[in-house]
Amino acid sequence: MSVFFVEEINDWLDSEVISKVKISTYDSYKYRISKYVCPRFEKRKIEGITSDEIQDLVLNLEGARIKRKLSPSTVDGIFVILSRFFERCVEKGIIVDNPCLNIALPKRKRKRVIVLSMEERRAIVEELQKNVEPKACLVAVALLTGMRLGELCSLKWKNVDLRNKRIYVKNTKRRIYTEANKTKVITTSPKTEDSTRTIPITSFIVKQLRKLPSHGSEYVFSKNNGTGYDNRSIQKYFERLMKRLEIKDKNFHTLRHTFATSAVESNMDIKTLSMILGHSNVTTTMNLYVHPNEMHTRNAMEKLSTYIVD
Repeated sequence: MSVFFVEEINDWLDSEVISKVKISTYDSYKYRISKYVCPRFEKRKIEGITSDEIQDLVLNLEGARIKRKLSPSTVDGIFVILSRFFERCVEKGIIVDNPCLNIALPKRKRKRVIVLSMEERRAIVEELQKNVEPKACLVAVALLTGMRLGELCSLKWKNVDLRNKRIYVKNTKRRIYTEANKTKVITTSPKTEDSTRTIPITSFIVKQLRKLPSHGSEYVFSKNNGTGYDNRSIQKYFERLMKRLEIKDKNFHTLRHTFATSAVESNMDIKTLSMILGHSNVTTTMNLYVHPNEMHTRNAMEKLSTYIVD
């Protein structure tokens, strides 16, 4: 059976995958396959694609012959889609064996979590307290709750309970790629089932939210015309804020890392922190954030020394 790769994988994505995953996930799959895989196997028949070619594709995606090196996790994600597709081809009798078997994938390096120093945290809080605009309040809430940018941009007043000091995280905004390699902003359910959660908020956050100007908008953080912010506009605002405060090499997601690290440093129990962050399991939280800094390590050693010596 002679079947062309590009036609079959697009048909598989559009007829089977789209009904099983979130639309944002489908769009991500479609974009990655069309950009990084289809050009390689254009006008090729599926039965002629070999394991050596799949291995060479993986090596190319790692950075051998493309302008921008892809991360190991992105390469791994593309490979998983390919492997599922070829397995489906085996089930349909198009090919006998899956060419994705026994492929060496790039090793994932453990990412170093970058956080704001105590001085930088204080500088940001002081700056934000002077500013009552919605963007500044959004940054403050991010720093004090660990909420993701998309969750904050999609946050609506109906999901905020100021009296009982709670935020209900039920949606997220994200920018996805379309088939024309353009992007669009969509609002979907959060990243995972555990990301739908309730976050207790402090009196300070309640006070800041009450200061927000009323634009008659359903969104907590809105423009003068009542529409919510796009993730990209907040990222640009944060970049300008960091430049003004002379804080280098920090992006918006640093606020989430900083919140989590601060929670660990203040002895918040890991189960509670994991729930607030919306992680699917405590192990994720442990692996990312339970790494005491030098000061805490030194204090722990001093306590141990006192215990032994005295």
